[in-house]
Amino acid sequence: MKQPFFSIVVPIYKVEKYLHQCIDSLLNQDFNDYEIILVDDGSPDLCPKICDEYATKDSKIKVIHKPNGGLSDARNAGIAIAEGKYITFVDSDDFWRGNDILTGVSEIIKNNKYPDIIVSDFIKYYEQNNKYLEPSVICPKELNSRTKQEVLEYLYFYQTDMKMSACQKFTKYELLTTNTFEEGLLSEDIDWSLKIYPLAESIAFYNKPYYCYRQQREGSITNTASLRSFDSLIYILDKWKNEIPKLRIPNAEKSIYLGYLAYQLTICMIIYGKLDMNMQKDAIKRLHGHEELFNNKLNRKSIPIKYLVQILGMKNTCKILGLFIRLRSTLKRG
Repeated sequence: MKQPFFSIVVPIYKVEKYLHQCIDSLLNQDFNDYEIILVDDGSPDLCPKICDEYATKDSKIKVIHKPNGGLSDARNAGIAIAEGKYITFVDSDDFWRGNDILTGVSEIIKNNKYPDIIVSDFIKYYEQNNKYLEPSVICPKELNSRTKQEVLEYLYFYQTDMKMSACQKFTKYELLTTNTFEEGLLSEDIDWSLKIYPLAESIAFYNKPYYCYRQQREGSITNTASLRSFDSLIYILDKWKNEIPKLRIPNAEKSIYLGYLAYQLTICMIIYGKLDMNMQKDAIKRLHGHEELFNNKLNRKSIPIKYLVQILGMKNTCKILGLFIRLRSTLKRG
């Protein structure tokens, strides 16, 4: 049987309201050389039945039914049976907009000597008012002729967005055979991306945003800030601030990844303000343990936080960030 060009892995858990829209958007492509792997992660609703119904209607669809193991475990199960030359991921409450996505990505791949990773920008989708928020800056096509280092510098310094989500990447199959998702983490995409970016020799862009990222869905993982979120990010900081210096890559590339960790430290500082007060004492110690990350080359999002910490201290800066986030949320709702 011929190897498909693309494999699309869709982890599924308690999303029966959104699943039809997700799968239909993937089937609505004008490119036929792909497979869809639906991973039912022990979903207790109608999702397993919906998956099986789609599989009987279209030979491109494979279905895995497995006990619940979480997002990373479900993605890894999909990778294990994927046959495509490139693999991408779609969260089952999200969807693609447009029917020429795989055609466009395949053209980018073939015109740029089969890069290891192809990245794209998100569209934020607000279902309450059916609003699509396009990205304010889109990666220019010209970057596809630049070196990996130049691409990373553009992402980190200009866009201040390293495209860490698995859902905004098409990745060569070979990079994923031993680089799967660590189980038990939130922010697992950050950890996974820090595995595969250093291994890639080339990165290209598909600069037509298509992935509609559903916002503010009740019950979604990203809609809950908690001690687990904080613990996962601190774990990632601990792990990668030690691993990155050991990597056999140019120092300039290491500097970008370490600077990105400093940005994630600022996210931990925001989460700190949402923790219960009796948890904050230990949390502030853990934040202090990573202040040296601010000594790396920072982008414009992290530089002001570095100076606030130097002037006001870590705890006061956390309070200011918390106030800023609450004010911004209030203004958005208004």
